[in-house]
Amino acid sequence: MAAQIAAELGSDFVVKFENGKGKSRTIRSSAPATNPAAARAFTSRYEDANSDAEKLGSAGGQWEAYAPLSGARLGNPTGSSPNNGVTQALAGLNGLSAGTTSSEALAFFDSLPPVGINELTGSWQGAEVPTGHPLDGVLGSFGWQGKRFEGPESAHPLVFSGRDGHLFEVNPWFVPLRTALKLGPVLRRPAAGRVIRPLLRLLRTTQPKARLRMMEYRGVVSATMIYDSLPINDAFRRVDANTLLGAMDMPGPHPPFMFTLVRIS
Repeated sequence: MAAQIAAELGSDFVVKFENGKGKSRTIRSSAPATNPAAARAFTSRYEDANSDAEKLGSAGGQWEAYAPLSGARLGNPTGSSPNNGVTQALAGLNGLSAGTTSSEALAFFDSLPPVGINELTGSWQGAEVPTGHPLDGVLGSFGWQGKRFEGPESAHPLVFSGRDGHLFEVNPWFVPLRTALKLGPVLRRPAAGRVIRPLLRLLRTTQPKARLRMMEYRGVVSATMIYDSLPINDAFRRVDANTLLGAMDMPGPHPPFMFTLVRIS
C-alpha cells in the first residue's frame, strides 16, 4: 500500500509506513506521479498549512497543532526558533554518538531527509557512531580524518592524518576489508594503531577513488558514494547544512557501519 501511494504521488513526496510494532520504512518513488491530481492535492494542502504556519509565526506567541491519529505536531509550542527540527536532529545525533545499537542508529537515519550531491562539495571531518560494529574504533585508531568531495566523479573516501598532522588520501583498493572485519577487536587496540598508522603513507594516492550518485537506500533516494575498488556504498542523510549521517553498506551479515561527517571547508 505504501509503495502504491508513493508511486501515485511521485518523486516529490516521501511516504512513511509504520507497522505498529515500532518499525517504520520510508518509500520514495523515482518516477513522476501516476496520479497527478492526488499529488496536486497534497501539494496544495501543504502550501496552505505552510502559509498558515507563517502567519501564526509572524503574529508571535505560542501555538501548536496536533494530529491525534498520527501523533504529528506542527507549530512552535515553546516559542523557540523555527530551526527546532534541526536542533532536535543535532541533539538526537549527539545522543547516538555516545554509543547506541544498529537498530536505533538506523531508525534515526531513516528519520532524516535526503541530501543532494551538490551539497557535499568540500572537506568533511569524520567520526564513527559506535553501534557494536566490527569496525568500531578501527578507523580512529589509524588516524582517519574524514572524506573529501570535489564533484560527482571525484570523491576521496579515506582521508587520514599523519602523526605530523598532514593529511593524505589512502587508496581503498589496498584495504583488506574481510580481514578488517574479522580482526576488528585486535586492530582497534592502540598498539595496532601505532604499528599500522605510519605504514598507511605507503598506500597514498592523489587520485579520487570513488564517485557520487543519487541512489535509493532504505527506501529513500539520496547522495551516495560508490567506492571504485570495494563493494561498498556510503549512503548519506542530512542532519543540517554542515552535518551528515552516513551508513557504510557492504556485503555480509553485519549491519552498516554508521558515521558522521561535519563540514570543515
